[in-house]
Amino acid sequence: MKMGSRPIERTAMKSLLSNRTPVRFLLKIRPMAIGLLDKRKIRYWDALDKPLGDLFRREGMEDFLDEISYARVPASDTDWSAMPLYMLVDYLTHEHRNLVLQEVADISHLLDIHTVTISAEADALRKIHLDFQAWVREFQDHIEQKEVHLFPKVLRYEACLRDREVHPEFHHGSIQTYMAARESQAGKHVFLECGALARRMRVHAEAWPGSIYGFELAGISERLWAKLDAHAELENQALHTAARALERNIYNKSIGGDPAMAHNRRGPMDSGILRLDEG
Repeated sequence: MKMGSRPIERTAMKSLLSNRTPVRFLLKIRPMAIGLLDKRKIRYWDALDKPLGDLFRREGMEDFLDEISYARVPASDTDWSAMPLYMLVDYLTHEHRNLVLQEVADISHLLDIHTVTISAEADALRKIHLDFQAWVREFQDHIEQKEVHLFPKVLRYEACLRDREVHPEFHHGSIQTYMAARESQAGKHVFLECGALARRMRVHAEAWPGSIYGFELAGISERLWAKLDAHAELENQALHTAARALERNIYNKSIGGDPAMAHNRRGPMDSGILRLDEG
């Protein structure tokens, strides 16, 4: 498998992790850790809020943290159909960080600098600045919702197919419902607002042709919009499609009494839900 040319920096990753780090946080920032935990035959789905130190002996913990810190993110041209979903989620999570730390940070920096001056152009930029700050808050909330709710649900479903001891937690809600309602609506709004801001920055640049940073803002915002579009397409085509199929497969086997799904599958609120269809 090809790996990305920009690995997560070793020291930065190791500074985030310790024997006190909750398992849930590890899976949030590096979903590919699932493969490393499974390789060590460590059970963790029922221990997500426990510290990593509870899962390892002392010497094993250091080796694990080293392996995590060296692990590279998959490349953008990976054949995702041939990869476990946790590798795709690792890539998508990494892309979230990149968007925030690169394009979003660059736009914020330029707007911060060039709206504090006293000039007609600065006055024209201030409304864009305020609206961009509001968009950033919405974007970060959208990312957090996906990484805290949607991604862990998908990863748990995938784990159910590898290990029948992992409970799918149907009672925490359906992926189909989540993606059709909150995820779909919020994602579309974030994308449309980003496009609107990019167009406003282009109009501003053309209104102030002598402004170098005006055209720089327009270029970065358009690049951000294009990256969001590609990111959403990958999520829709690769992740959401696979997630819906996983949920249908596991749920229908569970309520159908499949022996492979029978052990420790049903929770106190899993009954009384109709069989999931292809919708």
